[in-house]
Amino acid sequence: MALHLDHGESLQEVVRALKQGFTSVMLDGSHLPLEENLRLTRLAVEVARAYGATVEGEVGAVPGGYHGPVSQEPVAYTDPAEARRYLEETGVDALAVSIGTRHGLHKGPVRLNLPLLEELSRLPVPLVLHGASGLSPEDYRAVVARGIRKINLYADLALEAASVLRKVEAEDYLGLMAAVKEGLKDLAMARMRLWWGS
Repeated sequence: MALHLDHGESLQEVVRALKQGFTSVMLDGSHLPLEENLRLTRLAVEVARAYGATVEGEVGAVPGGYHGPVSQEPVAYTDPAEARRYLEETGVDALAVSIGTRHGLHKGPVRLNLPLLEELSRLPVPLVLHGASGLSPEDYRAVVARGIRKINLYADLALEAASVLRKVEAEDYLGLMAAVKEGLKDLAMARMRLWWGS
């Protein structure tokens, strides 16, 4: 099991997580110019190695957030040449790629750029998909078949927690939390079986 810092916004945040025992960190410089993303990620990798931790980076940008409707801002797709350079110059252990997903709750179908993912799958690191809530079973199978090895799922889990809280009648906080935990576990296990076929 890994304790992972997702979307670390600064080198200071990454260092703080490592000092607290995180075994995996992400420095998300995808919103920065490429040169600055490279510089900060190199530093994060150097520090993480001293702690025996792994590092995830991102090239391209998955738009959106976790509050309110999903963002309609354009997707900044991962450029394969930039991704290759990023890997060569940073030494990250995993790479988050932007192929059409968005963070948050999707409204309408998600249009995945599968030809781009096929090209990116030639890179020599595991690929990560952010913003994976709301995809169809066929979409999940397609991205796994084309090299995605880590899938980040938040919005669907948050919706499941809210659904359980609306349905369950419990007189105590611990009873509510136990019900939410079971609901989240069941959803997570169902998705993992779908993704990895076990």
